[in-house]
Amino acid sequence: YPHFEVGMWGINRIFDTLQDGSQCYPNGVPIAPLQPLPDRPCPPSPTKEKPGFPNFIPGKVGCKAPRPPLGIVGGREMTELEKNAAVPCPRPGAVFVDSCLSNPVVVEYDVSLIELPIIYNRQGWHDPKGRIYVKDEDIDDVLAGRKEPEPLVLQISAGSCIRMNLTNRLPHILDGDAFQLVTRTYEVGFHIHFVKFDVLVTDGANVGWNYDSSVLPGETIRYEWYADTELKAFFF
Repeated sequence: YPHFEVGMWGINRIFDTLQDGSQCYPNGVPIAPLQPLPDRPCPPSPTKEKPGFPNFIPGKVGCKAPRPPLGIVGGREMTELEKNAAVPCPRPGAVFVDSCLSNPVVVEYDVSLIELPIIYNRQGWHDPKGRIYVKDEDIDDVLAGRKEPEPLVLQISAGSCIRMNLTNRLPHILDGDAFQLVTRTYEVGFHIHFVKFDVLVTDGANVGWNYDSSVLPGETIRYEWYADTELKAFFF
């Protein structure tokens, strides 16, 4: 796993305001004072209107992180503190950082996570409750058996802005059998590597004081990534 291979075993927090020791995390723990590097400009001091990360995120201690603003279809709008922290023209998947920088080359995909039986080999090894990512345009054919389920591969040119609409079409409960306990189905997401994006709202995960940028069954979220350099392959 690339995170562990390079030795990243913790969370890297990047603050957008000067941390002089006067602020606390949402749980009341003081934020240690930090000095900017000598070759970097000093960030602005926090204010009531612009407290900086993570204090503009409307989370509650002891509860799951809130969903990102604008990202969930039919979800919530931005709070005033979020508006103050956002880029000039926020949009779903690019609220606090605009990685695409108004790039005119936009590629859009509609992808879902679905449940179906998957046969792994000629001996009949199979998962009766297999789960795969599939393009929305292929869902009917895959479920009807007209197309074989296969790993999802998206081919995208370098320099493209990628907009991904991800829908969680799983049932709320994973049925039990001889090998599987009855289990509630939780969130799904795209946690992608080697592209640029707004980590707070498009990470596809729930990390630290960030938003929970995944989706529950029946929900759709929009992610946005920028493929800034040419690569051979990357995964999510």
